[in-house]
Amino acid sequence: MRKVLCSTGILLSLIFSCNHEKKAVSITDKNGHYEITIDLAGGVSHRTMGMQYGRELIKAIPDFEEIANTIINMLVIGICHIDKNSGPEEVFDELLKKTDTLRSELQKDYYDELEGISSNFHYDATNDYTDKLLSRDEYYLMNFLTDIGGEFFDGFIGNKFSMQCCSISAFKEGSETGNPVIARIFDFPVTEMRKIHAITTIKNRNKSIVMIGFAGCTGIHSAINKHGIFTAIYYSHTGKECITERKGKSLIYDLRYALENYSTLSEVADYIKTNKSRYIINSLISLSDRNEAKVLECDLTGEEKTCELRSYDSKLHDGISWEHKDMIANVNSFLLYGNEDNHSTQPMNSTRWDSINTMLDKTDSTGKLSIDELIRIASYYRGNRPHSMSEGDIYNDMTGQIIIFQPVEPSLNVFFCPFDTDSPLIPDFENIDISILR
Repeated sequence: MRKVLCSTGILLSLIFSCNHEKKAVSITDKNGHYEITIDLAGGVSHRTMGMQYGRELIKAIPDFEEIANTIINMLVIGICHIDKNSGPEEVFDELLKKTDTLRSELQKDYYDELEGISSNFHYDATNDYTDKLLSRDEYYLMNFLTDIGGEFFDGFIGNKFSMQCCSISAFKEGSETGNPVIARIFDFPVTEMRKIHAITTIKNRNKSIVMIGFAGCTGIHSAINKHGIFTAIYYSHTGKECITERKGKSLIYDLRYALENYSTLSEVADYIKTNKSRYIINSLISLSDRNEAKVLECDLTGEEKTCELRSYDSKLHDGISWEHKDMIANVNSFLLYGNEDNHSTQPMNSTRWDSINTMLDKTDSTGKLSIDELIRIASYYRGNRPHSMSEGDIYNDMTGQIIIFQPVEPSLNVFFCPFDTDSPLIPDFENIDISILR
């Protein structure tokens, strides 16, 4: 009898704990983007949080699996469009191999999150980029698209499958207020991604961050931490392969780790530098804090890999000029003297760089950038509507998000380009609550 009562007590305890599991994730449809809040401060494990996230994701976006599978499908078809010698199955298999490598090197907390989330989808389903379902491997692939796609996007330069972005920042004497102001223009060719725009807030005491990206994705595309550090990642295509010394690591998850664990711009940059031989893409990382802004140029092709910060007064490639004190910008090219010159050879880089320079030259006589002028530059296009990067349009027909951030206040405003209409002539910015970072 005593054993029966004991067993019954344990069973009731388990049922009670399951029914009263601490809610760590909420997802709200904000009509244009999703507001995702993750609370890790209460002691919920990353695996449990991931399981909750997956359940909430399906509730909020019932067709999420179809959307994600379509994004992967478009990537596979896009690669085949360029590489005529590879069929879609061959390309898909190669993407999955790289996914498996990155997954094996992922930090345990992030691995547990993704395992928890993917358990809500068709976890054990056969990998198939056309079935509108999402297997475990495919969900990881979606999260690693920035890492993996970067290798293949080198072949997409000059056509509709290329992914380009840029940023402009001003600080100290270059800023009207003396405080940093940052604009990040995020361009991506897969319009399906516009269906899942998201602001993800992770509450975790001093490790709290806000990520501007996509629902279901837990790595960093653009993000801010508790210490006012803003970071965003950009491809820098060279057409050359990155040869890693050991198994490849995920840059977007290393960026998240750095933002969660370090409090200065230099510390974040140094962490990325430490792992430079492990990354499989050439990249630029814009970094800013409450005092200044810089760009980390990671040219990882060849034997001699470089990963160095560029400042507004750094020496640049011959023929490239920058005469804006306490201001810095990037397109998708390496500009530091000695790095690969993928700037003058790629019109989408040089024309946008020229547009940024020209627009900054037109700022008022003080030479200081106001927030309104920054928005005007980030929204610039030459013709009747946002169109071509090759023609110098900063806001263009592939722009998915424009981020305006002021770290001292702090304040965050984001334009989310809608999925079901043409790009609006004037971007409509939404003010985002980031009070968690104060």
